[in-house]
Amino acid sequence: NPNVFNICTLNYSRSQIKKRQEIGRGIRLCVNQNGERIFDPEVNRLTVIANENYADYIARLQTEYDEEYGTGVPKPEIRNARLRRIIKPKKDFQKNQYFKKNWDKISRKTVFSIQMNNKAFREKCVRELNRIKVEPASISLIRAKADFSERFRADVISQKIVGDRKKHRVQILSIINEIQTTTGLTKQSIINILTRCKTTDLLLRNAEQFLSEAIQIIRNTSAIYIREGIFYKSVNSKFNGSGFKPFEDYENQLIEVKKTIYPSLSFLNLQQKEFIQQLESEEKVLFYLKIPSWFAINTPFGKHSPDWAVLVKRGIKTWLMVFDLLSGAENDSSRQHCVKKHFDALGIQYCQFRSLEDLHKFINPI
Repeated sequence: NPNVFNICTLNYSRSQIKKRQEIGRGIRLCVNQNGERIFDPEVNRLTVIANENYADYIARLQTEYDEEYGTGVPKPEIRNARLRRIIKPKKDFQKNQYFKKNWDKISRKTVFSIQMNNKAFREKCVRELNRIKVEPASISLIRAKADFSERFRADVISQKIVGDRKKHRVQILSIINEIQTTTGLTKQSIINILTRCKTTDLLLRNAEQFLSEAIQIIRNTSAIYIREGIFYKSVNSKFNGSGFKPFEDYENQLIEVKKTIYPSLSFLNLQQKEFIQQLESEEKVLFYLKIPSWFAINTPFGKHSPDWAVLVKRGIKTWLMVFDLLSGAENDSSRQHCVKKHFDALGIQYCQFRSLEDLHKFINPI
Protein backbone atom coordinates (compact mmCIF):
# COMPACT_ATOMS: atom_id res chain seq x y z
CA ASN A 1 0.00 0.00 0.00
CA PRO A 2 1.75 3.21 -1.15
CA ASN A 3 -0.72 5.48 0.68
CA VAL A 4 1.39 6.00 3.80
CA PHE A 5 1.26 9.60 5.05
CA ASN A 6 2.24 9.30 8.73
CA ILE A 7 4.99 7.31 10.47
CA CYS A 8 5.32 7.19 14.24
CA THR A 9 8.50 5.53 15.52
CA LEU A 10 7.68 3.85 18.82
CA ASN A 11 10.96 2.02 19.38
CA TYR A 12 14.58 3.14 19.10
CA SER A 13 16.47 1.52 16.24
CA ARG A 14 20.15 1.71 15.37
CA SER A 15 19.65 0.00 12.03
CA GLN A 16 20.14 2.44 9.16
CA ILE A 17 18.55 -0.03 6.75
CA LYS A 18 15.39 -0.20 8.85
CA LYS A 19 15.16 3.58 9.02
CA ARG A 20 15.63 3.84 5.27
CA GLN A 21 12.91 1.24 4.74
CA GLU A 22 10.55 3.12 7.07
CA ILE A 23 11.03 6.36 5.14
CA GLY A 24 10.86 4.52 1.82
CA ARG A 25 7.39 3.27 2.66
CA GLY A 26 6.22 6.84 3.09
CA ILE A 27 7.83 8.57 0.11
CA ARG A 28 6.26 6.37 -2.55
CA LEU A 29 3.75 8.24 -4.73
CA CYS A 30 0.23 7.67 -3.45
CA VAL A 31 -2.64 6.45 -5.63
CA ASN A 32 -6.27 7.54 -5.95
CA GLN A 33 -9.33 5.31 -5.83
CA ASN A 34 -8.75 4.31 -9.47
CA GLY A 35 -5.20 3.13 -8.78
CA GLU A 36 -3.65 6.09 -10.61
CA ARG A 37 -0.49 7.71 -9.24
CA ILE A 38 -0.88 11.22 -7.78
CA PHE A 39 1.95 13.65 -8.48
CA ASP A 40 0.63 16.61 -6.45
CA PRO A 41 3.36 17.56 -3.89
CA GLU A 42 0.65 18.93 -1.59
CA VAL A 43 -0.84 15.43 -1.37
CA ASN A 44 2.43 13.49 -1.26
CA ARG A 45 3.52 14.75 2.12
CA LEU A 46 5.04 12.42 4.72
CA THR A 47 4.87 13.26 8.43
CA VAL A 48 7.32 11.48 10.75
CA ILE A 49 6.78 11.55 14.50
CA ALA A 50 10.35 10.63 15.43
CA ASN A 51 11.82 9.68 18.80
CA GLU A 52 14.77 11.98 18.20
CA ASN A 53 15.30 15.54 17.00
CA TYR A 54 13.36 15.78 13.75
CA ALA A 55 15.67 18.28 12.06
CA ASP A 56 18.72 16.10 12.77
CA TYR A 57 16.84 13.04 11.61
CA ILE A 58 16.06 14.62 8.23
CA ALA A 59 19.49 16.21 7.90
CA ARG A 60 21.21 12.84 8.30
CA LEU A 61 18.86 11.22 5.83
CA GLN A 62 19.49 14.01 3.32
CA THR A 63 23.25 13.60 3.76
CA GLU A 64 22.89 9.90 2.97
CA TYR A 65 20.90 10.69 -0.15
CA ASP A 66 23.49 13.27 -1.25
CA GLU A 67 26.30 10.75 -0.81
CA GLU A 68 24.45 8.07 -2.73
CA TYR A 69 22.62 10.00 -5.46
CA GLY A 70 24.29 13.42 -5.57
CA THR A 71 23.30 16.86 -4.33
CA GLY A 72 20.46 17.33 -6.82
CA VAL A 73 17.93 15.62 -4.55
CA PRO A 74 15.67 18.34 -3.08
CA LYS A 75 15.63 18.45 0.70
CA PRO A 76 12.34 17.49 2.33
CA GLU A 77 10.44 20.30 3.99
CA ILE A 78 10.95 20.40 7.76
CA ARG A 79 7.82 21.42 9.62
CA ASN A 80 7.75 21.90 13.37
CA ALA A 81 4.44 20.59 14.74
CA ARG A 82 4.67 23.11 17.59
CA LEU A 83 4.26 26.04 15.18
CA ARG A 84 0.50 25.89 15.18
CA ARG A 85 -1.95 28.72 15.60
CA ILE A 86 -5.47 28.89 16.98
CA ILE A 87 -7.86 30.90 14.80
CA LYS A 88 -10.96 32.32 16.47
CA PRO A 89 -14.03 33.70 14.69
CA LYS A 90 -14.15 37.48 14.40
CA LYS A 91 -15.76 39.24 17.32
CA ASP A 92 -19.54 39.65 16.89
CA PHE A 93 -19.39 37.89 13.51
CA GLN A 94 -23.04 36.87 13.93
CA LYS A 95 -23.99 40.54 13.65
CA ASN A 96 -22.31 40.84 10.25
CA GLN A 97 -25.10 41.82 7.83
CA TYR A 98 -23.94 39.42 5.11
CA PHE A 99 -23.49 36.49 7.47
CA LYS A 100 -26.79 36.99 9.30
CA LYS A 101 -28.91 37.38 6.17
CA ASN A 102 -27.42 34.47 4.26
CA TRP A 103 -26.92 32.10 7.18
CA ASP A 104 -30.65 32.39 7.85
CA LYS A 105 -31.20 31.08 4.31
CA ILE A 106 -28.72 28.22 4.04
CA SER A 107 -29.08 27.01 7.65
CA ARG A 108 -32.66 25.83 7.18
CA LYS A 109 -33.01 22.06 7.40
CA THR A 110 -35.05 19.75 5.19
CA VAL A 111 -36.47 16.25 5.20
CA PHE A 112 -36.72 14.02 2.15
CA SER A 113 -39.24 11.50 0.91
CA ILE A 114 -38.95 9.03 -1.97
CA GLN A 115 -41.72 8.11 -4.36
CA MET A 116 -40.46 5.00 -6.10
CA ASN A 117 -42.15 2.79 -8.67
CA ASN A 118 -41.29 -0.56 -7.07
CA LYS A 119 -42.71 -2.61 -9.93
CA ALA A 120 -40.67 -0.77 -12.56
CA PHE A 121 -37.60 -1.00 -10.33
CA ARG A 122 -37.89 -4.78 -9.96
CA GLU A 123 -38.50 -5.26 -13.69
CA LYS A 124 -35.42 -3.15 -14.49
CA CYS A 125 -33.33 -5.26 -12.09
CA VAL A 126 -34.56 -8.50 -13.69
CA ARG A 127 -33.72 -7.25 -17.20
CA GLU A 128 -30.20 -6.27 -16.15
CA LEU A 129 -29.61 -9.48 -14.19
CA ASN A 130 -30.63 -11.54 -17.22
CA ARG A 131 -27.67 -10.01 -19.07
CA ILE A 132 -25.11 -11.28 -16.56
CA LYS A 133 -22.38 -13.53 -17.92
CA VAL A 134 -19.94 -15.22 -15.58
CA GLU A 135 -16.86 -17.32 -16.15
CA PRO A 136 -16.45 -20.68 -14.43
CA ALA A 137 -14.58 -20.30 -11.18
CA SER A 138 -10.94 -21.28 -11.64
CA ILE A 139 -7.48 -20.80 -10.20
CA SER A 140 -5.14 -18.77 -12.44
CA LEU A 141 -1.39 -18.21 -12.39
CA ILE A 142 -0.39 -14.78 -13.69
CA ARG A 143 3.19 -13.66 -14.36
CA ALA A 144 3.89 -9.98 -14.96
CA LYS A 145 6.80 -7.56 -15.18
CA ALA A 146 6.90 -4.04 -13.82
CA ASP A 147 8.21 -1.14 -15.90
CA PHE A 148 9.14 1.73 -13.57
CA SER A 149 10.15 4.05 -16.40
CA GLU A 150 6.56 4.75 -17.48
CA ARG A 151 4.61 5.65 -14.38
CA PHE A 152 4.91 2.26 -12.74
CA ARG A 153 3.16 0.30 -15.50
CA ALA A 154 2.85 -3.47 -15.10
CA ASP A 155 2.54 -5.72 -18.17
CA VAL A 156 1.22 -9.28 -18.05
CA ILE A 157 3.76 -11.75 -19.47
CA SER A 158 1.66 -14.89 -19.30
CA GLN A 159 -1.54 -16.19 -17.78
CA LYS A 160 -2.75 -19.76 -17.47
CA ILE A 161 -5.40 -21.68 -15.60
CA VAL A 162 -3.84 -24.18 -13.24
CA GLY A 163 -7.01 -25.64 -11.78
CA ASP A 164 -10.79 -25.65 -11.96
CA ARG A 165 -13.27 -25.35 -9.17
CA LYS A 166 -16.04 -27.90 -9.38
CA LYS A 167 -19.68 -26.98 -9.04
CA HIS A 168 -20.55 -26.57 -5.42
CA ARG A 169 -23.62 -26.17 -3.27
CA VAL A 170 -24.94 -22.65 -2.81
CA GLN A 171 -26.77 -21.51 0.29
CA ILE A 172 -29.60 -19.38 -1.06
CA LEU A 173 -30.34 -17.84 2.32
CA SER A 174 -26.74 -16.58 2.56
CA ILE A 175 -27.04 -15.06 -0.91
CA ILE A 176 -30.25 -13.27 0.04
CA ASN A 177 -28.78 -12.01 3.31
CA GLU A 178 -25.70 -10.66 1.54
CA ILE A 179 -27.81 -8.79 -1.03
CA GLN A 180 -30.05 -7.42 1.72
CA THR A 181 -27.08 -6.19 3.76
CA THR A 182 -25.39 -4.40 0.86
CA THR A 183 -28.43 -2.98 -0.95
CA GLY A 184 -30.98 -2.34 1.81
CA LEU A 185 -33.77 -4.16 -0.06
CA THR A 186 -36.25 -6.29 1.83
CA LYS A 187 -35.97 -10.08 1.57
CA GLN A 188 -39.34 -10.21 -0.16
CA SER A 189 -38.14 -7.82 -2.90
CA ILE A 190 -34.91 -9.80 -3.37
CA ILE A 191 -36.80 -13.09 -3.65
CA ASN A 192 -39.21 -11.50 -6.13
CA ILE A 193 -36.30 -10.37 -8.31
CA LEU A 194 -34.26 -13.58 -8.15
CA THR A 195 -37.20 -15.94 -8.81
CA ARG A 196 -37.98 -14.04 -12.03
CA CYS A 197 -34.35 -13.97 -13.10
CA LYS A 198 -33.29 -16.50 -15.79
CA THR A 199 -29.59 -16.52 -14.89
CA THR A 200 -29.67 -17.74 -11.29
CA ASP A 201 -28.26 -21.08 -12.45
CA LEU A 202 -24.97 -19.18 -12.88
CA LEU A 203 -24.68 -19.27 -9.09
CA LEU A 204 -23.52 -22.87 -9.48
CA ARG A 205 -20.87 -21.82 -11.99
CA ASN A 206 -19.39 -18.92 -10.03
CA ALA A 207 -21.39 -17.75 -7.03
CA GLU A 208 -18.91 -15.01 -6.04
CA GLN A 209 -18.88 -13.33 -9.45
CA PHE A 210 -22.65 -13.60 -9.88
CA LEU A 211 -23.27 -12.15 -6.44
CA SER A 212 -20.82 -9.29 -6.98
CA GLU A 213 -22.37 -8.29 -10.31
CA ALA A 214 -25.93 -8.73 -9.04
CA ILE A 215 -25.31 -6.45 -6.07
CA GLN A 216 -23.75 -3.80 -8.31
CA ILE A 217 -26.70 -3.96 -10.72
CA ILE A 218 -29.27 -3.65 -7.93
CA ARG A 219 -27.41 -0.76 -6.28
CA ASN A 220 -27.00 1.15 -9.57
CA THR A 221 -30.65 0.61 -10.51
CA SER A 222 -31.79 1.63 -7.04
CA ALA A 223 -29.73 4.84 -7.25
CA ILE A 224 -31.41 5.76 -10.55
CA TYR A 225 -34.93 5.35 -9.18
CA ILE A 226 -34.10 7.11 -5.90
CA ARG A 227 -32.66 10.09 -7.76
CA GLU A 228 -35.80 10.30 -9.91
CA GLY A 229 -38.21 9.98 -7.01
CA ILE A 230 -36.60 11.94 -4.16
CA PHE A 231 -38.22 15.14 -2.88
CA TYR A 232 -37.03 17.58 -0.20
CA LYS A 233 -39.11 20.03 1.81
CA SER A 234 -37.99 22.59 4.38
CA VAL A 235 -38.88 22.14 8.04
CA ASN A 236 -39.02 24.46 11.02
CA SER A 237 -35.47 23.69 12.15
CA LYS A 238 -32.03 25.19 11.49
CA PHE A 239 -28.34 24.51 11.92
CA ASN A 240 -27.07 26.49 14.90
CA GLY A 241 -24.85 29.42 13.92
CA SER A 242 -23.07 29.21 17.29
CA GLY A 243 -21.33 26.06 16.03
CA PHE A 244 -18.54 28.13 14.46
CA LYS A 245 -15.69 27.46 16.87
CA PRO A 246 -11.96 28.24 16.96
CA PHE A 247 -9.76 25.88 14.99
CA GLU A 248 -6.05 25.09 14.99
CA ASP A 249 -3.64 24.45 12.12
CA TYR A 250 -0.01 24.84 11.00
CA GLU A 251 0.99 28.43 10.30
CA ASN A 252 2.12 27.61 6.78
CA GLN A 253 -1.29 26.03 6.08
CA LEU A 254 -3.12 29.26 6.89
CA ILE A 255 -3.98 32.19 4.66
CA GLU A 256 -5.14 35.62 5.85
CA VAL A 257 -8.59 36.64 4.57
CA LYS A 258 -11.08 39.51 4.91
CA LYS A 259 -14.41 38.54 3.34
CA THR A 260 -15.46 35.87 5.82
CA ILE A 261 -16.03 35.33 9.56
CA TYR A 262 -12.46 34.21 10.35
CA PRO A 263 -9.30 36.34 10.03
CA SER A 264 -7.51 33.33 8.52
CA LEU A 265 -8.54 30.08 6.82
CA SER A 266 -6.73 26.77 6.51
CA PHE A 267 -6.23 25.02 3.17
CA LEU A 268 -5.53 21.37 2.42
CA ASN A 269 -3.82 21.76 -0.96
CA LEU A 270 -2.74 24.28 -3.57
CA GLN A 271 -6.07 24.11 -5.41
CA GLN A 272 -8.01 25.08 -2.29
CA LYS A 273 -5.56 27.90 -1.52
CA GLU A 274 -5.98 29.32 -5.01
CA PHE A 275 -9.78 29.20 -4.69
CA ILE A 276 -9.61 31.20 -1.47
CA GLN A 277 -7.34 33.75 -3.13
CA GLN A 278 -9.76 33.95 -6.05
CA LEU A 279 -12.71 34.61 -3.74
CA GLU A 280 -10.75 37.35 -2.00
CA SER A 281 -9.69 39.05 -5.25
CA GLU A 282 -13.07 38.98 -7.05
CA GLU A 283 -14.68 42.41 -6.59
CA LYS A 284 -18.18 40.98 -7.07
CA VAL A 285 -17.77 38.55 -4.16
CA LEU A 286 -19.18 40.36 -1.12
CA PHE A 287 -18.93 37.53 1.38
CA TYR A 288 -18.11 33.82 1.50
CA LEU A 289 -18.24 31.09 4.10
CA LYS A 290 -16.30 27.86 4.43
CA ILE A 291 -19.05 25.46 5.44
CA PRO A 292 -18.09 23.35 8.49
CA SER A 293 -18.31 19.56 8.61
CA TRP A 294 -21.16 19.62 11.15
CA PHE A 295 -23.34 21.23 8.48
CA ALA A 296 -24.33 17.83 7.07
CA ILE A 297 -27.24 17.29 4.66
CA ASN A 298 -29.02 13.94 4.86
CA THR A 299 -29.32 11.90 1.67
CA PRO A 300 -30.17 8.23 1.03
CA PHE A 301 -26.51 7.79 0.02
CA GLY A 302 -25.04 9.24 3.21
CA LYS A 303 -24.53 12.69 4.69
CA HIS A 304 -22.82 15.45 2.72
CA SER A 305 -21.24 18.74 3.79
CA PRO A 306 -20.82 21.25 0.92
CA ASP A 307 -17.59 23.22 0.69
CA TRP A 308 -18.51 26.90 0.32
CA ALA A 309 -21.32 29.45 0.39
CA VAL A 310 -20.70 32.65 -1.60
CA LEU A 311 -22.62 35.93 -1.91
CA VAL A 312 -22.10 37.57 -5.31
CA LYS A 313 -23.17 41.06 -6.43
CA ARG A 314 -24.87 41.22 -9.83
CA GLY A 315 -25.94 44.71 -10.74
CA ILE A 316 -28.15 46.03 -7.94
CA LYS A 317 -28.99 42.53 -6.72
CA THR A 318 -27.07 39.93 -4.73
CA TRP A 319 -26.93 36.21 -5.52
CA LEU A 320 -26.31 33.46 -2.99
CA MET A 321 -24.90 30.12 -4.07
CA VAL A 322 -23.45 27.02 -2.43
CA PHE A 323 -20.81 24.98 -4.22
CA ASP A 324 -18.51 22.00 -3.94
CA LEU A 325 -14.93 22.12 -5.14
CA LEU A 326 -14.18 18.91 -7.01
CA SER A 327 -10.70 17.56 -7.70
CA GLY A 328 -9.51 15.04 -10.26
CA ALA A 329 -12.04 12.30 -11.03
CA GLU A 330 -14.05 13.02 -7.87
CA ASN A 331 -17.76 12.74 -8.57
CA ASP A 332 -20.42 11.36 -6.25
CA SER A 333 -23.29 12.19 -8.60
CA SER A 334 -26.09 10.46 -6.66
CA ARG A 335 -25.30 12.14 -3.37
CA GLN A 336 -24.71 15.54 -4.90
CA HIS A 337 -27.87 15.23 -6.97
CA CYS A 338 -29.74 14.94 -3.66
CA VAL A 339 -27.82 17.91 -2.24
CA LYS A 340 -28.99 19.98 -5.21
CA LYS A 341 -32.60 18.91 -4.51
CA HIS A 342 -32.10 20.02 -0.88
CA PHE A 343 -30.97 23.52 -1.89
CA ASP A 344 -33.63 23.74 -4.63
CA ALA A 345 -36.21 23.31 -1.87
CA LEU A 346 -34.63 26.29 -0.09
CA GLY A 347 -34.46 28.42 -3.24
CA ILE A 348 -30.64 28.45 -3.27
CA GLN A 349 -28.45 27.61 -6.25
CA TYR A 350 -26.02 24.69 -5.84
CA CYS A 351 -23.02 24.23 -8.18
CA GLN A 352 -19.90 22.15 -8.62
CA PHE A 353 -16.61 23.68 -9.75
CA ARG A 354 -13.40 21.97 -10.85
CA SER A 355 -11.27 24.99 -11.69
CA LEU A 356 -10.74 28.68 -11.04
CA GLU A 357 -12.05 29.33 -14.53
CA ASP A 358 -15.40 27.69 -13.67
CA LEU A 359 -15.72 29.91 -10.60
CA HIS A 360 -14.73 33.05 -12.50
CA LYS A 361 -17.29 32.37 -15.26
CA PHE A 362 -20.07 31.98 -12.70
CA ILE A 363 -19.15 35.17 -10.85
CA ASN A 364 -18.73 37.10 -14.12
CA PRO A 365 -21.37 35.72 -16.55
CA ILE A 366 -21.21 36.96 -20.12
